[in-house]
Amino acid sequence: MPTCHLCGGKHTCIEKDIEIVPLEKIVTVLPQGTFGISKILSDYRVETTLQKLGESSTKMEISHYYSTTLKAKFLNLIAQRKIASRPTQH
Repeated sequence: MPTCHLCGGKHTCIEKDIEIVPLEKIVTVLPQGTFGISKILSDYRVETTLQKLGESSTKMEISHYYSTTLKAKFLNLIAQRKIASRPTQH
């Protein structure tokens, strides 16, 4: 399983792809990491979907899924504030 080094920080995580549909979808879980997502959100998963838009263009959509618990609501509140304060990059 690959170790990811999160951009702009000291944290790392381990990613495990649990479902791959070539050119359509990848489902990934984070079984462990230094920032504790796997401890707070035990069923956290990321689903990346790909949709071909033309000869040289692909739409990529990333969705995050986890059970709603009190810990998850608190984490969600912190993440929304942090994401909203970052400038977007294209």
